[in-house]
Amino acid sequence: MINLLTKTLKVFFRRGDAQGIAFQESIDSSYRELYNKEQVLIINDNGSGSISKPRPAIDELIKLIEQDSVDTIYTFDRTRLFRDFFILNTLLVSANKKT
Repeated sequence: MINLLTKTLKVFFRRGDAQGIAFQESIDSSYRELYNKEQVLIINDNGSGSISKPRPAIDELIKLIEQDSVDTIYTFDRTRLFRDFFILNTLLVSANKKT
């Protein structure tokens, strides 16, 4: 069971089609192995590269950050997490609310 009440989650955020997500999963496996399964949360965003479409996976991540449940976010590169700097700003504002 994942404990959302404490800042313990290591979030592995992946974005892309099935093949891209499988590649990212193979890359981050050595990092996931460093933690107990209870500490790891995997969020796969099967969305397109469009910045105009809703991204429920990003919304989920922002909510977790606002709940102060995330310790670390792992992603293959910045473009997997965001391309739109508005999303970066939202993530940073959400994280800074807790400091």
